[in-house]
Amino acid sequence: MVAKKKLVVENEGCTKKEILDGILAELQNSGGIDASAIVSVEGLLLAEMAPSDIDIKIFSALCASVMGAAETALEQMSKGKAEQVIIKGESGQLFLLPAGQKAVLAGLAKLNSNIGLILLEMGKATDKISKVL
Repeated sequence: MVAKKKLVVENEGCTKKEILDGILAELQNSGGIDASAIVSVEGLLLAEMAPSDIDIKIFSALCASVMGAAETALEQMSKGKAEQVIIKGESGQLFLLPAGQKAVLAGLAKLNSNIGLILLEMGKATDKISKVL
């Protein structure tokens, strides 16, 4: 289980890292998301809220790679930029959304999670993240 972090969404007197941590805490408190991370498009970890059994550095690099591959594939087929990537596995789902030009928001959820609510909340979070970065 991931420990709940204090919500910090205002930027007055806070570092960017604290603001990003607050955005992730707010996202996970909204329900459905078990782990989340904000990674640069190069795969560098910017912020995370994940259980200790996840190697977050590898997870970050892979999420950036998957999002990059999705964007490249869509651009090659003249379908524009990727708005979201959803990967459904045997025991969970991975959601990837671009967070502005510099970052990707990743979220892990259980299979029975409400996809609509997750995408809504992640969309709100990406708007906040893009303003911070």
